[in-house]
Amino acid sequence: MTKKIVDFIILFFCVVIAVLLYRSTADFPSVSQNSTANYIRFLALSTGILSLLQIYYSYRKNDNEAVEFYTDKKKFFAFLILLIVYILLIAYFGFILSTALFLPATMFFMGHRKIKTIIFASAGLLLFLQVLFVSILQVPLPRGSIFGY
Repeated sequence: MTKKIVDFIILFFCVVIAVLLYRSTADFPSVSQNSTANYIRFLALSTGILSLLQIYYSYRKNDNEAVEFYTDKKKFFAFLILLIVYILLIAYFGFILSTALFLPATMFFMGHRKIKTIIFASAGLLLFLQVLFVSILQVPLPRGSIFGY
């Protein structure tokens, strides 16, 4: 499969997701129509427009080199298993705790060995997500069943 075909498939999928995401905001409660719904619409429009632009540029580019999806099958499938475990952990431990475990484990697994970088990157991302979703957008993050929710 060539890079041009892979680009088209992935970007077409992004456009479809953007359209579905934009349409889903119509079902938001009236309280969040002027805040969260507008933010989601902005993200959906941005994603859709940028994906369409990238489809256009990829089409114009004459890039017919073959794409190799993964070079190390063990690492690829181990990462998929780690991702599935993360998704399952969210139901029990909630988003913050599961992500606090998943991010450093994934970074270490992918070859990053600087502990300070792993800790600060994970903490910074978690803080950013907490402030953005909980404080600014007032969207509650999953808390998990272990905490009684």
